[in-house]
Amino acid sequence: KKAEVALRESEQQMLIAFQSSTAGMFMHDGPGNFFKVNNTFCDLLGYSEQEYMNMNWRDVTYPDDLEFTEVEDSSMVDGGRDNFVLEKRYQHKNGSAVWGRLFTSCVRKDDGSINYIFCQVYDITDRKRTEAELAEKQAQLRTVMENVPGGIRYIDEDGNYVLFNAKYLELYDFPEGVLKVGEHYRAENIFQSERGDFGEGDPAKLTDTWLKEKPLTTEPLNWERATVEGRTLQVNTAPVPTGGVVNIVTDITERKQAEQLTQEAREQAAAAEALLNDAIENFSAGFVLYDIDDRLVMCNGKFMDFYNYTDKECHPGLTWLELEKIDTGRGTIAEESGGNIP
Repeated sequence: KKAEVALRESEQQMLIAFQSSTAGMFMHDGPGNFFKVNNTFCDLLGYSEQEYMNMNWRDVTYPDDLEFTEVEDSSMVDGGRDNFVLEKRYQHKNGSAVWGRLFTSCVRKDDGSINYIFCQVYDITDRKRTEAELAEKQAQLRTVMENVPGGIRYIDEDGNYVLFNAKYLELYDFPEGVLKVGEHYRAENIFQSERGDFGEGDPAKLTDTWLKEKPLTTEPLNWERATVEGRTLQVNTAPVPTGGVVNIVTDITERKQAEQLTQEAREQAAAAEALLNDAIENFSAGFVLYDIDDRLVMCNGKFMDFYNYTDKECHPGLTWLELEKIDTGRGTIAEESGGNIP
């Protein structure tokens, strides 16, 4: 009798644990028909205990996940497997998908046939939703990174690669596999040293020198760097608040070439202007040039001497009428023209 009491108490305790568990629990027979479910599993999918008694686990499995769940179930029912774990979607009574992590154990009879199958389901819908949102954001970030015109590299506070885009590899002409997420960024400088980017010498020492000149810093930096292929890259670094540094690399070769051509053109124009001024200044006669609005552009010394103009009186921008007034005021035009100009 004591054994019977102990057995009833044990069964009662198991029932309490079964019903009060925060995990959804259920039991089904070999074909998959429910014969026992707990309150959590009822709440999870919106069905009552009575409704479950007329249902099979296939009835609450999300259609797209039915095939691979059947494979696992068959390995237990037909293949002698005693347990498995998988993540799958269930279909709520309202039609929505509910993600669950399923732990399944088979309880067998003495002859090896299935007595029943015991299952625990943990709701992981929020986790899956977060993972999906994160994956979407990562995909968006990757799309942005692969379509920006510059190279991007992000290393963490320990100097290990977090991410980099294809443009970064292209700008530095890094072969596939030189840079690896999780490895230290020293790898790229070693590769460059061995390739000869930093000149002749021991690659390790050249790398150490480079890293000492360009250490990880909490302050934004920018510099220009010439590659062995003859390109000019502009590098801008920005510290990340959570730790690490982002490098943004832009190919400014064409801009630099344009700036060089512009500077050369300016120098050539200045040289030509100097030659012209020198030639005009050495004319044997006075020379003066007005623009379309009759404003003085330039004149030589002989013109200034002929009319006794000072630099203050005669300068670019004056109209010839303003110069004439100066002459008239001094009587220069009247005397030379016989007094015809009043």
